[in-house]
This record gives sequence, C-alpha cells and structure tokens, in this order.
Amino acid sequence: MIVKRDGRRQPYDAGKVRNALRTACRKRPVPTDVIEQIVDRVGAALAMSGDREAASTTIGEALLAELEAVDEVSYARFASVFLRFESLADFVALHGER
Repeated sequence: MIVKRDGRRQPYDAGKVRNALRTACRKRPVPTDVIEQIVDRVGAALAMSGDREAASTTIGEALLAELEAVDEVSYARFASVFLRFESLADFVALHGER
C-alpha cells in the first residue's frame, strides 16, 4: 500500500508511476525502455523493502533520483510537480544556479 501525503492509502500502481514518468519525459530524448526500466527498479525496490506500506514521497524521491541521472529537463519537470515549486526561484533555492 502507498500512503499519500494526505494520509490516504491505496494500492501501488505501476501504471501511475509510468504515466508520471511519461509526462515528465514528453518530447525529450528518453526512450520508452528507459522509462520501463525505471518503473521496474522502483517497483522492485518497494517489493524488496519488505514493508507493507510506503510513503508516496519515498517513491517520488526514488523517481527524482532516477530522472536526474537520465535527463535534466525531465527531472526538473517532475521535481516542479512533486516538490510543488511555485517559481523558478524555488527550484534554484533547492539546487543552486547551474
């Protein structure tokens, strides 16, 4: 089960993870098989943890780490939603100027 930020619980859905990644990677040079590999790695890590529940933030952080290694723009897109950035200044404050 996944524990959402508001405390709701719902079953883990790899399809939702896949859709979030596809949205972040839209019109970027990220092959579909790379997205599938990320979905598989994150799902396997959850299963191997042995925990019956995982926080949605844990999944989001794992996806951020994966995307950071794959594509900067996709990472920034995902981070802007996951971390709820209101402005570019929010992003810069977290990561500093590059």
